[in-house]
Amino acid sequence: MKRISAARVLGLTVLLLAACAPPDPGDTGEAKAVAEAPPPAAAETPPEALSAEEVLRRASAHIASMDGFRISATIESDDVQASGVKVEYEAGLEMAYARPDRLRVDYRDDEYSKTLWIGDGEATLYDPDLEVYSTVEAEGDVPATLDMLAARYEIVVPLDDFLVADPFERLSAGIQQRRYLGVHAVGGVPCHHAIFDRGDLTWQIWVDAGETPQLRKLV
Repeated sequence: MKRISAARVLGLTVLLLAACAPPDPGDTGEAKAVAEAPPPAAAETPPEALSAEEVLRRASAHIASMDGFRISATIESDDVQASGVKVEYEAGLEMAYARPDRLRVDYRDDEYSKTLWIGDGEATLYDPDLEVYSTVEAEGDVPATLDMLAARYEIVVPLDDFLVADPFERLSAGIQQRRYLGVHAVGGVPCHHAIFDRGDLTWQIWVDAGETPQLRKLV
């Protein structure tokens, strides 16, 4: 899979459609569609303003608190041609994660499709177009296995920064400047909007301003 890591790649838009209940650890069948979570009822009073750090901390703590989750995401990326023309591509991602050691990822873009399973002490990468797969021994939990796959085989899962025990520590590393931009809607849902600058990379997040600080969008 392409290297698409939340705090490492510029020119990437990830629209998170849902983060639901933990997946069944024994589910190794076909990827299931994830229904979009209905937007919460409109708040009677405007959400309180937060610092950029608090927005990221709340979203990270919410993700870290779950035993597992499902994510359905649309990933948009830009490819600037030699002529200067910018071409936009779109990919689909379905992820089911059960802490500490089970993960399934289905990734499809305009070039290829890949499915990755981690569980039962193994990591398997399957190419449905070529109908071939490869299996290696897993290395501890899911984050450790993903680090091993990246280091040895350059196989990287999109949004892998959110699978670690402490997403805030991973995402905030190297941040030089941060700014809270206010409450802006994503798909009609009011969200806290914050921007972060690491020097070589600037990225933005939109986090649900309701009772559950769900990450809605990442750029």
